[in-house]
Amino acid sequence: MKKINLVVILLISFFIQKYEAQTNVKDSLLTLLKKTTEDTSRVNTLNALTFELKTNPDSALSISLQALQLAQKIKFAHGQTCAEYTQGNALLSLNKLDEALEHLNRALKLSQRKKTSANIYASIANVYLARKEFEEAMKNNLTSLKIFEEIGDKKATASIYHSIAVVHTKQGNDSAAIRNYNIAIRINKEFGNKTWGANNYFNLALIYGSQDNYPEALKNYNISLKLREETGDKKNIAVTYNNIGSIYKQQGNFTESLTNYFTALKIREELNDKPGIASSYNNIGNVYLGIKNYAPARKNYLACLKIGREIADKKIISSSVNNLGNIDEAEGNHAEALKNYAIALEINKEMGNKDWLGNNYMNIGAVYQDIHKNAEALKNYFIGLKIFEELKNKSSIATAFNNIGTAYMNLGKFKDAEDCLKKGLVLSGEVGSIDGIKNAYRGLSQLTDTMGRGKESLRYYKQYIVFRDSLYNYNNAKKIVQQQMQYDFDKKETLGKMEQRQKDIVLAQEKQKQKIILFSVILFLAVVIVFSFFLYRRFKLTEKQKEIIQEQKDIVDEQRKEVLDSIRYAKRIQISLMPTEKYIARILDEKDKKIS
Repeated sequence: MKKINLVVILLISFFIQKYEAQTNVKDSLLTLLKKTTEDTSRVNTLNALTFELKTNPDSALSISLQALQLAQKIKFAHGQTCAEYTQGNALLSLNKLDEALEHLNRALKLSQRKKTSANIYASIANVYLARKEFEEAMKNNLTSLKIFEEIGDKKATASIYHSIAVVHTKQGNDSAAIRNYNIAIRINKEFGNKTWGANNYFNLALIYGSQDNYPEALKNYNISLKLREETGDKKNIAVTYNNIGSIYKQQGNFTESLTNYFTALKIREELNDKPGIASSYNNIGNVYLGIKNYAPARKNYLACLKIGREIADKKIISSSVNNLGNIDEAEGNHAEALKNYAIALEINKEMGNKDWLGNNYMNIGAVYQDIHKNAEALKNYFIGLKIFEELKNKSSIATAFNNIGTAYMNLGKFKDAEDCLKKGLVLSGEVGSIDGIKNAYRGLSQLTDTMGRGKESLRYYKQYIVFRDSLYNYNNAKKIVQQQMQYDFDKKETLGKMEQRQKDIVLAQEKQKQKIILFSVILFLAVVIVFSFFLYRRFKLTEKQKEIIQEQKDIVDEQRKEVLDSIRYAKRIQISLMPTEKYIARILDEKDKKIS
């Protein structure tokens, strides 16, 4: 089954000039417009304001119309030229291509300045590019380039080389596209414009990826990624990681593919970029579907579908439902697969999305063929074929003819079957589809054998074997790599779970250890507090005892003093009543004399 990817590949168109701080510029211009009364200045200000509003084409269109009307009124030729030019660019942004071309051609006729004319030619080229008229787009780009080179405007010259490369890519001329992108890169290096450089490297990677030159694709994506990381362009950083993931998926390196898809998803979640988030879920689902891990594939497709419904994005819804149908078909749930394919089909009809619509019909046809309803299968195959023929998609046309041939064979319509299988064989050879050639030869071998044309059957079978082996050798090498990558992925996932389990154990032990430490600290603090309380009480009691002892000491000292004072007082009285020693000596002397 064909998977419809949501990898949105944008070939970024460059503007002639890039202003910084656009909000401030707009505010300044609006303020100037209010103050300006002179008509010529008003026209110039309105035109400048229109340029600043390029991301809002409806507003730009309205203001450019004011500038045009005023310029016509005062017969200001250059102002009128610029107004026609900005109107044309606004209409181009609104996809009103015929009107845009009319205004740009009028601007070109009015233009009197080389640089202005060069810018107009570049815009006319963008209109033709949008109309898929690549020769006219190239012609106008080359005219613009010649003028810019004459006046020496290198920045604009680099921009035009980028635009020329885009046209070459659309024409399928990859070598010319690569050459022009490299010229643009070389010129941009002179100015150090990292944003433009990143875009050029990104587009080179897209080309190399489409050529299955995966090393060169990865090399250029990584250079682009580095430049975008330096400029902080997160949205495009996510886009780049997303595309790197797609390259690794093509290589069968599912581990690296998922790593990059998940990195893109994380950035998009940070930016709340819902369409981008949906794209990441879708791509992650595709990886799991590719390795037949249907449960996570379904989970991611459902997540993508949920976002698609939330933001009412029909493309996302259609893609998700289609891919859910792929899972149902792979699991043998044919009824559910048909239901999902039918829903996707109706949505794509509403959108007029022919690329996806053709694939829806082919998927429905394949389910009917699997359940042996070949008439219904043919009906859907033919509708898909008609769409592919309108789109001139040879590879898909070849696949459709091979499928139709097989269905005719199952119905016994051998001549019709042979015609279709031979057409499938020729177209597969023209586009170099080994798988298509192999399927055509297998169908022709089975058909001619059924018709009794044994020699032809054997010849076709031998050719089938040659291309089967050729494809087998390629797919076998790829399968070996895929098996190794799957082993590495499973091993990494197992190791990751073991590491996570070990981390959980360590974390639990650490938490338990922390709990023990915390409990010990709390217990220690409690003991300290209780001990401190007892110490404090003891201290207070000691203090109280000291106070009591001191009071008692003071009382004793006071009493002692009173006793001593009494003794001293009594002694003084006693002394005062007793005769002195001289007096007693004199009396004794007198008695001695009387005795003598």
